[in-house]
Amino acid sequence: MKTIIDIEPGEIIGSGVLPDSMNEETPVWQLLTNVVIEAAGLGRPLGAQLISTVTEPITYIVQQTVMTGTAPNQVAQSRAYIAGDTAIWVYNGSSVTLVNQPWTAGGQPTLETWGDWTVGNNNKDKPKVRKETGSFVDLAGTNFSRCLQMIRRSPFMLALGTSDGPTWVRWCSDDNLEDWTVKPENKAGDFAIRDIPGSIKGGCSLGDSIVIYSTESITLCTFVGLPYIFSFVTTIHGVGIWGPKSVCEVNRKNYGLGPQGAFVTDGYQFQLLGDDNFRKWLGRTLDSTRPHDVSVFHNEFTNTVEYRFPTKQGLWAALYWKLDREKFTTGDLQCNAAIERDVFSTPLIAIGTAFCRYTRDVFDWDGVKFASTMTTKWMDCGTIEFDKFVDHVFVNGQLENVDILVEMQDIDQNERIVFILSDAQRQNFVLEEGHKIRVTLIANGDFHISRIRVLGEQAGASV
Repeated sequence: MKTIIDIEPGEIIGSGVLPDSMNEETPVWQLLTNVVIEAAGLGRPLGAQLISTVTEPITYIVQQTVMTGTAPNQVAQSRAYIAGDTAIWVYNGSSVTLVNQPWTAGGQPTLETWGDWTVGNNNKDKPKVRKETGSFVDLAGTNFSRCLQMIRRSPFMLALGTSDGPTWVRWCSDDNLEDWTVKPENKAGDFAIRDIPGSIKGGCSLGDSIVIYSTESITLCTFVGLPYIFSFVTTIHGVGIWGPKSVCEVNRKNYGLGPQGAFVTDGYQFQLLGDDNFRKWLGRTLDSTRPHDVSVFHNEFTNTVEYRFPTKQGLWAALYWKLDREKFTTGDLQCNAAIERDVFSTPLIAIGTAFCRYTRDVFDWDGVKFASTMTTKWMDCGTIEFDKFVDHVFVNGQLENVDILVEMQDIDQNERIVFILSDAQRQNFVLEEGHKIRVTLIANGDFHISRIRVLGEQAGASV
């Protein structure tokens, strides 16, 4: 038998997929759902292992290390703070407990850390602070009543989109989170970014700078020292983000998701990811009435940037951008918020009211099994003039949790199943003749597929 189709390790098997796209960027796959490109093949995304549940859908997560006790017997303690619509909880590595409910309902909560302190705001109420212990209370010394997001640029804290105006930025005096009033003797300040359309939608660190986004522009905020403290330069028009969670930093670049699609930028130029068909699919699919639920997260375990968003159909969608291959795969698993590994050994994610660790210790999603599906395009084995006799499909990899289905199509595009869904073996004997072939692999647990080969012979001429 000859090899008539060979989906080889590396670039071919890892060529990715774009929804609704049948162009040359996706030469092999019709469907890659809940699949990530890994090493020289395809594998399972991480699972979500439940830590605890809370009483409100989770909107934001931050983490920090605090020193407890008194010197010289101080101990470092890792914490994560979890925001809901009205409440904030703290996770100490073993349990989740309610801190208090500092907000009125209906805001858009975000959190940020400041040494041992944690600040929060919801673009509705006055900013809140917790000084290591106790409850979240109103932050003293502010000269604004609300803001969209606070972002740390040590030794300053910046407030974006304040009650002064939708493009207004304020910052506290250095090393004093409770001094926001501009005075000759301090370094507090404010600035209205007048050359951006609409309003500020969020910010993200980028090296030594902070990138401030609208839905259509990028402004670099850079520390310059006295007398102006910060410089604001709008460097890009034509790309932006949906909300504070829809951008992340990876290797001195920002990866974001906005009305124009998924993009990467260094602050001075940007590149849209995927093709125009892909962006049309995004426009038809993403629920733009819920911009605060859009999240972008760097997963160092799989070397991917994960774009997750609610759909207009009331479901969830995920896009896994493989950084070294620059290709997408897709998914459908809900994720309200996520934060990459830092003070804890695994990333932390939220699924509705469930607070979970993102890990390979489990292969389900908050206790629910999910399918990883890989379906090839219809393949003609390099010739359209002749039918092909397929002897068997040979699969390399870790196959314990993988099922295989094989279909064939005649010259008139009539389809039939020639190998019913069964446990995948290295050699899966088909012994059928047809014009084109399509292979589907489905896994409900850990797997790795490194190569797929179809072995057979050229048969008679297609008629």
